[in-house]
Amino acid sequence: HYYGIYISGGTPAITSNEITDTSGYGIYVVGGTPTIQNNTLMDNTRHLQHTPSVQPSYSGNTFSGAGGNGIEITSGSVTGDVTWVNVQDMNWPYVINGDVDIVSGATLHLPAGTVVKFRANYVDLLVHGTLDVQGTAANRVVFTSYKDDANGGDTNGDGAASTPASRDWQSIIFYNGTNTFDYTLVQYGGSSYDHTYGVIY
Repeated sequence: HYYGIYISGGTPAITSNEITDTSGYGIYVVGGTPTIQNNTLMDNTRHLQHTPSVQPSYSGNTFSGAGGNGIEITSGSVTGDVTWVNVQDMNWPYVINGDVDIVSGATLHLPAGTVVKFRANYVDLLVHGTLDVQGTAANRVVFTSYKDDANGGDTNGDGAASTPASRDWQSIIFYNGTNTFDYTLVQYGGSSYDHTYGVIY
């Protein structure tokens, strides 16, 4: 099966399940506001994925075996008022798989301690609306490479086989001036097809 659990709407509680050996995603959320807690995900190709505007509640989930650790975000648009909740209790970062666009009129909130990783060197976070980064001196928000094990753990699940480097992902591109960007670590980005701009543009 490609999905262990596929959620397209509603407010389901996905609690205390064991989800194993899927060829795609253990849990995939495209709509609704599910509560996902105390599940064990084992040896899936990938464990969790949702679209940019979906806001599941996560707590107490664990993983083992293949699949890495991370909540993967599909390419697409952030619409409305959206928070990517800090899931530090699971040590699971968010992984942006393709360009994500915060559209005009929308807001993406990133609470203190949130880790966002970018999978590939062509991936951007585009800000036409508002990016509200709420880092603190004691608990920064981090934007970093998918290969970075020091922030958010071994997300690609390969141990020490890969190491992060500059240009592992592309840029955060602001198209407006109404953002908050406090106490943030931004590293290993800056790739672009002609290398004419950096990690923040």
